[in-house]
Amino acid sequence: MEDQFSVVVLAKQAFGVEASVVWSSDSSIMCRFPMTEESVEAGLCFVRARVLTPNGQNLSVTSLRLEPPLIRLDFWQSACWQSYSATREKHRQQLRDVIAGGFPGGLDDLSPIILGGDFNLVARDPALDVLPDWLSDSFRTVGRGWGNTIVSDLPIHRIDQAWTSSQLKPTNVWVVFTPNSDHRMVVTDLEFTDR
Repeated sequence: MEDQFSVVVLAKQAFGVEASVVWSSDSSIMCRFPMTEESVEAGLCFVRARVLTPNGQNLSVTSLRLEPPLIRLDFWQSACWQSYSATREKHRQQLRDVIAGGFPGGLDDLSPIILGGDFNLVARDPALDVLPDWLSDSFRTVGRGWGNTIVSDLPIHRIDQAWTSSQLKPTNVWVVFTPNSDHRMVVTDLEFTDR
């Protein structure tokens, strides 16, 4: 769980006194540009903000943290597989809630979109199929190096991801070790496209 004061302090260290923060107990957004909070509701697995860049471009930024993954080793039990199935359906529903929470109408009339955070499911998991076709996984597009993020000391899965709409072109994506988390950090460079 994040502490709001700590997130604000970290944002000011990174971006100075102009830093903006949208915070919840599970997910936060820090930015050097002005932000307007759009969705921070109890019980939701995400926060969303509108960011105004210096060139006047609006971005819709969503940070999420889906339900933690299930870890069971009693594979000979049908209850084990039923639990895994229920967790995948929970992830699908949470992703549907993220989409319905701000961009249900598709790409038309929308600002560029960044959707990132702790998906708590591996890259290419079938639960990701509920995401619209106009969102793409930036690491799959241009990622370099070892993209796995969990656990930080020996990352074997890529559960932290950054997805973008077609108005943003990923130019570079990589993963960075940080001693402050059991996850590695995903860094994504993006450019605006003409679309």
